[in-house]
Amino acid sequence: MHTVEGRHHRNPLCDKLGTRYGFTGSTRYRFLVWNLLLAWLPYGIAVGILYLSPDSERRDGSCRERRRFQPWMILLGVSWLLTLPNGPYILTDVVHLMNGKRPFRWWFDAGLVLSFAMTGCFLAVASMRIMHDRVRRRSNELMGWAFVLAVSILCGLGIYLGRFLRFNSWDVLTEPSRVFWAVAVRVSDPVGHPQTCGVTLMFAGLLFACYAMFVPPRAAGMTCERVAAIPSVDDSG
Repeated sequence: MHTVEGRHHRNPLCDKLGTRYGFTGSTRYRFLVWNLLLAWLPYGIAVGILYLSPDSERRDGSCRERRRFQPWMILLGVSWLLTLPNGPYILTDVVHLMNGKRPFRWWFDAGLVLSFAMTGCFLAVASMRIMHDRVRRRSNELMGWAFVLAVSILCGLGIYLGRFLRFNSWDVLTEPSRVFWAVAVRVSDPVGHPQTCGVTLMFAGLLFACYAMFVPPRAAGMTCERVAAIPSVDDSG
């Protein structure tokens, strides 16, 4: 009889980092672990919004009574938006393959960075799906996809701010004036800041394309409202 007691589930991403360290003794890519932890934040916040929202579904499939919107939901939503760029931001870590020390094996280092980057993008897409469903449930399909497009653009801007201006998500709280003026100058004069426009639109388009590939235009299943609107057999007779 096979047993799973005492077995440890290994993380393939950490295994790759450990393998590289074993051959080189270098911890050059240890920052990927921190970046991936930050990429989990928006997903965790989105899941929290899903389960804490007043109109979410219970485990038995029934729907909680819709109540007045809670102010703390706005705080969670803003926190989600501020941390969302942390996921696709890991894609920009490929820059470390093109500068600095010579790579251990270019194909191994490329696979290492891209493995973390793809995981970060998946977390971003998964959290966007949760928020997208909430928006279109409260409004309609068109508004839902408009929300996805707007979030993708803001996420692209966030990636630019993080990679080129070296801002962090928490700088909005610790250095709000500095972040505000950095954004205001570039938004008010996009022609004078072509790099800002290019990086923002490129990563916005990439994130939107990834999301559209994995999420259908209309999710299967029905919302609580539609289920409640279907007459029962007893009512039809």
